[in-house]
Amino acid sequence: MGLVYACLYGPEGTLFSSQFPAHVRYTGISLAVQVSGAIGGGLAPIVATWLLAKGGGDPKYVVWYLSALGVVAFISAWRMQGEAAAHPALRVPSAART
Repeated sequence: MGLVYACLYGPEGTLFSSQFPAHVRYTGISLAVQVSGAIGGGLAPIVATWLLAKGGGDPKYVVWYLSALGVVAFISAWRMQGEAAAHPALRVPSAART
């Protein structure tokens, strides 16, 4: 279990810092983490319980809900900016890429 946490949270600081320029980094990371935690951690159990009740105890609606969240997470990760994209000054000139 400790290895899983290390693999997940170890690179998180670098990832988050590459998404925002330095002058808004603290606010950007804080808002993103806190709002997503409130929505995901607060609403997901309520929605899952409601869907389970709607399905008469059958978890198929919960599975569809979690699958939809997985698609949203995949698209979000795919659209994340890399460090060079977030900071144009760090881009390698095309002549230096040979």
